[in-house]
Amino acid sequence: MKEDALIHRETWQVKGYDVDRNLSMNPTALIRCMHDAAIEQILRFGVSANELKPLGLGWVLVHQDVHFRQYPVLGDRIEITTHPSGKDRLYTYRDYIVRNPLGKIIASASTAWILMDIRERKRAVYPTFLEDLLSSSNKLPALERPQMQKKRDVSFDEGVVRIPQYSEIDFNGHLSNYYFFKWMMDSLPVHILSNFKVTQFNIKFRGEAFEGDRIIVQFSESNNGCVHHQIIRDGIAIVHGYSLWDKIS
Repeated sequence: MKEDALIHRETWQVKGYDVDRNLSMNPTALIRCMHDAAIEQILRFGVSANELKPLGLGWVLVHQDVHFRQYPVLGDRIEITTHPSGKDRLYTYRDYIVRNPLGKIIASASTAWILMDIRERKRAVYPTFLEDLLSSSNKLPALERPQMQKKRDVSFDEGVVRIPQYSEIDFNGHLSNYYFFKWMMDSLPVHILSNFKVTQFNIKFRGEAFEGDRIIVQFSESNNGCVHHQIIRDGIAIVHGYSLWDKIS
């Protein structure tokens, strides 16, 4: 497949349910739009979880590094570009670029994925049709790969208990990745959310959550504008990482 055919673009007008009390787009809403754009593309290619499940295969997000430069506001129309951005021995990568109406980049994200054998719960061998589809992706421009940082030894708060609900389960059968970001944001105190804006979210995924699971969402605030996050299921951290924040001027 030609490289240009791997690039997907779509526009989104910022709605009322996308913004916060300052009329700026919520960072988790922006992440949701990125994820939705990728789903549109893999559905068009016929390689979504729905098509891969009969083959015993599924995509698993293992790392996402999101950078926010500027937030659109209510009524703005943004363009989201996404494409697979390469493949190596372990991971398949996907990049996202968000632009404002003037073409200025206002957000970006680099993600790493594995193809999983959903029956054996281990890495799968790429079938020929996926290898063919992704063969040209290494020729496309790529953002810096997300750095697989080690889990930090920090003291976390007691945490907020969340139970995944039916409406939060996606067609992969587990909690949609978007809700991990939303829950991490929702767990933070008002003094952070109202006085600071997040500029980076660097999160590693080590497990899944399913309907009815008892999930604990924790954070640890540093003095340098860094907040560490972890999400616990059955005593094990299934998500961990950090976010960086700048004071709102």
